[in-house]
Amino acid sequence: MKTETHEPPVIYGEVPSPELAPRWQRAFWAPIKLLMGMFFCQTIFGSLLVLGWCLRMAQRGAWHAFWKRSPLRERGISFRQFLTSHEDSQAHLHWPNWFLRQNYRHDPGSGAWRRFTSLTDSLRINFWLGVQGIFCTSILALPPLVLLWFGWDYGWNMSFHKGYEQFYVGVSTAVAGILMFTAAMFYIPMAQSRQAVTGNWKSFFQFRLTWQVIRENWAGCLGLAILIALATIPLTVMKIAPMFLSDHVSFPDVPLAELRDLQRNFLERYFFWCALYLLPVLVMLRWLSAKIYAVGLLRGLRSGSVAADDLAPNEQTVIDRLELIDQDPPVLLSPWRKAAEWLGTRLGRALSGIILFIIWLAFAFHLVASEFLNYHTAGRGWLNQPLIQLPWIQYLPESMERPGAALAVTVLLVIICSLIRWIIHTVRKYRAHA
Repeated sequence: MKTETHEPPVIYGEVPSPELAPRWQRAFWAPIKLLMGMFFCQTIFGSLLVLGWCLRMAQRGAWHAFWKRSPLRERGISFRQFLTSHEDSQAHLHWPNWFLRQNYRHDPGSGAWRRFTSLTDSLRINFWLGVQGIFCTSILALPPLVLLWFGWDYGWNMSFHKGYEQFYVGVSTAVAGILMFTAAMFYIPMAQSRQAVTGNWKSFFQFRLTWQVIRENWAGCLGLAILIALATIPLTVMKIAPMFLSDHVSFPDVPLAELRDLQRNFLERYFFWCALYLLPVLVMLRWLSAKIYAVGLLRGLRSGSVAADDLAPNEQTVIDRLELIDQDPPVLLSPWRKAAEWLGTRLGRALSGIILFIIWLAFAFHLVASEFLNYHTAGRGWLNQPLIQLPWIQYLPESMERPGAALAVTVLLVIICSLIRWIIHTVRKYRAHA
């Protein structure tokens, strides 16, 4: 099977490439970028930026997985040489920026407008990718979580009001939500990776292709589910801990008028430092998920279960440049290779499917347990799971902050930004035809 190539052969080293920043500069900016990401995780709007940033990072991870299995690597072509050999991939020479355009030092632009767009290019890309990412994920993840939340609240209200003859409504609704969420999580991680790799939100809903990728890499999907479930445990502990910390943190001799401000400041600092765990783990999981997707996609192409015509244009370009279809790839030795091959058999897929079902079922039940220990109003503990949806880790009591107001402001900003973007594109189109 071959993909159609419309580009001349790449001669590595001919394309002018931006220079890497000195190591001391990268070491200096890395913790600053981390602190900025931790700050963004405290608000809904900021978490959209973090999500978009992670999607860009995931695309880089997929390109790295493709290169690692390419014959070019055997010829001594490094990943950096591959990235710099084509203008479309030079943006991945560095990790994504929060604000500046990629490789800003190489070409900062001239003129006020170009300088402004260069200074805010990554900010705008992160924002729009984040909006698209949470929109697609919410279509599948949000309905079952709403059912689960409704079933919980309905069940508690019935028990308080002694409406035992209707207890089955809450239970059946919650069970339906748990089963729907479990089924959706078979698909969501790889669909998120496909959306990240293609850069197109519509690819999230290419169910047949995504499911073929999952079937080709059951072992990877199983390992990813285990890691997500394990990584969620510390986050759950962090979420419910403030309820128990209140018994050990006191503010003696503080007037009642100042007590609420001190409590709010304490919780804000607490959740800020919780992001020190959330952000690196989220990046690691999205990076790993993209690699699992890349491996499954290559296996599907070679087995014929995935057609080359179904690939996104950027996927076709990268695969052609890396000669992943035309030549036999190098064999990557791994102690887990035999286990992964067995999980790819019919019996292995059936067994791993059962294990996957149990993992995501346990994940859904853990939501019930965590909210039983520390209930969060307005559905914040139910409707958003930071490692799956928005990386928003801010659980202030409703008396200190109303999440509905923050959500309304974020939606309004998205609408305003969408309107501005539409106006700019309309003006440009009009000028082009004028």
